[in-house]
Amino acid sequence: MDMAVQEFHCLHVFLQRVVGLLERDEVGNNLPLGILQSLLKGYSSLDEPPRFWIVEEDEGKQPADVSEVKAEKDVAGLSQEEKRIHLVLLRTPPHNVVVTAPQLALAMDAERAGVLEKVEAAVAKAVDVLVKDGVQFPGVIGLRPVGDVFAKAWGHRAGLTAELDMEQRVYSLKKLKDVPPTAGAMRQAVGGDAPLLIQWQQEFCEEALPNEPHVDYARTIMRMLDNGALFLWVVDGQQRSMAAESRSTRRGIVVSDVYTPKTYRGRGYATALVHGLSARLLQSYEYCSLYTDLANPTSNSIYTKIGYEPIRDSVVYRFLAEHPAD
Repeated sequence: MDMAVQEFHCLHVFLQRVVGLLERDEVGNNLPLGILQSLLKGYSSLDEPPRFWIVEEDEGKQPADVSEVKAEKDVAGLSQEEKRIHLVLLRTPPHNVVVTAPQLALAMDAERAGVLEKVEAAVAKAVDVLVKDGVQFPGVIGLRPVGDVFAKAWGHRAGLTAELDMEQRVYSLKKLKDVPPTAGAMRQAVGGDAPLLIQWQQEFCEEALPNEPHVDYARTIMRMLDNGALFLWVVDGQQRSMAAESRSTRRGIVVSDVYTPKTYRGRGYATALVHGLSARLLQSYEYCSLYTDLANPTSNSIYTKIGYEPIRDSVVYRFLAEHPAD
């Protein structure tokens, strides 16, 4: 089957093409949707412009009027235009490319093999075109199986080793469970917390995301403080744990950057903070979601006790030179 790769240089045009399709599986696609919303709101400061692509079936004739085509829905609720899109890619340098195959989650069991075949063809086309164009990615993040398929194909075509960096689980929460009371209380972080939060953010990234590119921790924290996105668990006036709200979508929002210094772990501070923050966010959103590292059983246990339910599995790969220089 013929596939075509299209790059978009305008965020608004890209959103018009993909956001409706991605929102049909909003929880599963919370990462690309959240990134796009952050770009739209101007929350991200990048050293290079973001890049966006779709891979779609090439039928040799593009619709003259997008709105007219979207009005023609099939039984599954997808327009003919949406049915042609089999892969969506976006990258905000210096981070990994995000890949998603939005139709996979929507396919019935009987249709899944056929949809996956088209996704694999779309991946092959994307990899071939982007490598020829000289595009380089440090790694990829995506839901399974498309993340694995893309990593293998990119590594083979680009002459790189695709090394599995992290296996993740995406959780969603709509109703909180009760948790035992914990000493202390949640409060929103303020400017005076910045020095400690910058230190904690660096520790968090070095521990949880050691292979992510280095960022300006001070700039990141100050932006989050300006947006009112950081929260602390405080005991007797002393900060003990942090968490953040990030990447809102139409109906939901992500809880991220959950960190407790080693000295204060095992006392329930992170559980209490995520519980309190989730309760706050559920007053404005239908659901909260978060990503966990499957290699960390403690965090996965914490979130399920609160009421978070597993939705999808995701993977992160790094692309490494097959024969690194001595």
